[in-house]
Amino acid sequence: MKVIPKIVLVGAGLLFCSWGFFAHRKINQLAVYTLPSPMAGFYKKNIQYLSEAAVNPDRRRYAVAEEGARHFIDLDDYGDSAIYKLPRYWREAVEKFGEDSLQARGIVPWHIYRMYFQLKEAFLLKDPERNHQSLSDLGHYVADAHVPLHTTKNYDGQLTGQTGIHGFWESRLPELYFDEYDFFVGPATYLPNVQLAAWEMVRQSNIAVDSVLRFEKNFLKPLVKTNLTLRQRVSRR
Repeated sequence: MKVIPKIVLVGAGLLFCSWGFFAHRKINQLAVYTLPSPMAGFYKKNIQYLSEAAVNPDRRRYAVAEEGARHFIDLDDYGDSAIYKLPRYWREAVEKFGEDSLQARGIVPWHIYRMYFQLKEAFLLKDPERNHQSLSDLGHYVADAHVPLHTTKNYDGQLTGQTGIHGFWESRLPELYFDEYDFFVGPATYLPNVQLAAWEMVRQSNIAVDSVLRFEKNFLKPLVKTNLTLRQRVSRR
């Protein structure tokens, strides 16, 4: 029973990059197929719920004040090499920075660990409804941890003259090119330490921030003379 939540977490993580409503639903759905038997069979029975409920955390952002901070972490607000220096566990982080400060800068890696324990508890209680709710939420937060723009205060390119890049990259592109993506990621594997794995997700995402911003700028250069941005061109397809 101990292994189950950790395998689910990795199965979801294998598929993530950056996502809006459309992709969050697809990711949760596809992650189920990476799971070993009989776990895959258990979740396939409710795959429609897991897919539809994948967007619930985003919906809660409009009703629950604390929800927003669970989706990101502004690492650059903590200074140089923050990803290597920040406390990995919530209690230590609160002692060092205070909860209000952490909430203001985002808590996604710590919240993934919290959701993991909620899923684990649902297994121990043999509560299928709670299990599926926890898993669908966990899938969402793990997905967000794989979004480079969810790890920086320049989350929408507003600090580099690229306002709008967030929605363009995580929503519009997956909707347009989903059928061309390669989702062959292999089977889910076991994670010995979920908390450290969550931080590794964030680390890898943060490394890619500069690349994401640079790629868009490079694509925009030949379009400047036409006064038509890449985002506008793709949106017209």
